Amino acid sequence: MAVGLVLLIWQLAFLAAVVQWRFMRLSIGSLVAGMQTMPSIAWFPLAMLLFCLNESAIMFVVILGAAPSIAAGVITGVDEVPPPLLQTGKLIGARGVDRYRYIVLPAAFPSYLAGHSTTRAASPVGRSGCSR
Repeated sequence: MAVGLVLLIWQLAFLAAVVQWRFMRLSIGSLVAGMQTMPSIAWFPLAMLLFCLNESAIMFVVILGAAPSIAAGVITGVDEVPPPLLQTGKLIGARGVDRYRYIVLPAAFPSYLAGHSTTRAASPVGRSGCSR
């Protein structure tokens, strides 16, 4: 569980950087859009080459199938943080990491959850009822 939390924090920080800097937005944004159009099963041959046929290959396919929807949700959420909220944060002294930790990421969290639920609805595990 701790590894999952660390990965979640890393993902959110990386996606916040993608939104912040134009160069990363142009390069990673188009990659996310391209990956979103690919079906998850297209990653299966690569997963078999990298991990053979075991649980790691299945996790690889599931994560690469889910990541673009979640990334798109975070990018959209960070883009749509209301400017008055950002100005209020600036007024109370939130800059740098504190700005993202206390203002931007909590405001973007509903969009993150929307991307997550979109991924869950599209995944075969979520529809079959096999998930825990």
